[in-house]
Amino acid sequence: MIRLLYITHRVPYPCDKGERIRCTNILRALSNHACVDLISLADEFVHPEARSFLLRYAQNFYVVPIGRLSKYLRMIFALCSGRSLSERAFAVPSAKQLVRTLLDKNRYDVVLLSSSAIFPLVADLPRQVRLIADIMDVDSRKWRAYAHGSFWFRPLYLRESTLVGRLERSIVNRAHAVIVTTLKELEYLPSGSSYKLAVGNGVDCGFFAPRTWPSECLARLAFLGTLDYWPNIDAISRFVNAIWPHVRKSLPQATFNIAGRRPSTHVLRLAQAPGVNLYRDVPDVRPILDQCGLAVFPLKLVFGIPNKVLEAMAMARLCIIPPEIASIIGGQAGVHYLVANTAEEWLHHILEAQSNPVTADRIGQNARNFVAECYSWDIQLRRLIEFILIRQAQLQVAQYV
Repeated sequence: MIRLLYITHRVPYPCDKGERIRCTNILRALSNHACVDLISLADEFVHPEARSFLLRYAQNFYVVPIGRLSKYLRMIFALCSGRSLSERAFAVPSAKQLVRTLLDKNRYDVVLLSSSAIFPLVADLPRQVRLIADIMDVDSRKWRAYAHGSFWFRPLYLRESTLVGRLERSIVNRAHAVIVTTLKELEYLPSGSSYKLAVGNGVDCGFFAPRTWPSECLARLAFLGTLDYWPNIDAISRFVNAIWPHVRKSLPQATFNIAGRRPSTHVLRLAQAPGVNLYRDVPDVRPILDQCGLAVFPLKLVFGIPNKVLEAMAMARLCIIPPEIASIIGGQAGVHYLVANTAEEWLHHILEAQSNPVTADRIGQNARNFVAECYSWDIQLRRLIEFILIRQAQLQVAQYV
């Protein structure tokens, strides 16, 4: 078996957030084919069950505390340097020293990163060790989009976009392979010498299994997502202000149920609107989805694969999504989900669903079947595992030719 060092910018447990879920499933898949050592940086409380869970798949597990307060201080000092806030947040000397110690002690065939921000930890990695960077999304594009949506923080966001873009160019010229979550993200990667690969996210349809059908609760709408994430805040704000009053006027009993971690002050204010319910920091979103017939995701800014959409589809909810998400996940409008762009289209689909329960159930079932066929973790991670194993076999053969 090959030896692999996996470095993650978060402890991949509990599986309560997209990046953690992705890292956990990658680790699980790798453990079937490689001897894996795991290093995880942590700026928050580490769950007491994390070590025992992760050691099921990793031979060794190392946690490097980066300190939440000291992280913010490093980010402030980054403003006086030519480094991005993102990379300075994880620039902990003890982490780099641990990486060097393990590299000196073990002959790793591959080093895998979970984020562009931790690339400086391995920037001086020996060339004979294959470096694979799973950066997930092209973050420079994300920061640029944030800048266009902000007035007060625009200079800061533009600075971050420029510096993260420089970091991404360094990665594509140093890493043997760079991985992102979608084909669309591949288009935004800078040119470079590395191999580029799209490896999507998946969903566990056994875990996300419905107990109700959409027709049983069509007047209850759900939105899922991290609630201090600006694209989600923007989506909730536009929906509550521009669409929800018209829904309530035609459907007074309707409720809009927002579930997610760390709600911002703005989301807390929006949750005061009539018929809006906020479920904050819930450990399991399945009971909420089971109580809602529709799942709405009115995002304008979409980066990578929206995991919560896949989870709602796996739960056979009638999902209404914007064209930006539809173009990423595939499938067919009217068969696997409904697509809305304008406020009028959102309102039409929500109200139309109330009088078409059979159609809602049919689309919900189609959605679940689609996710099961196309978005299982085994299917999504197959390309990554095959790439690592085949490339390693090619290198081993080349040594004897």
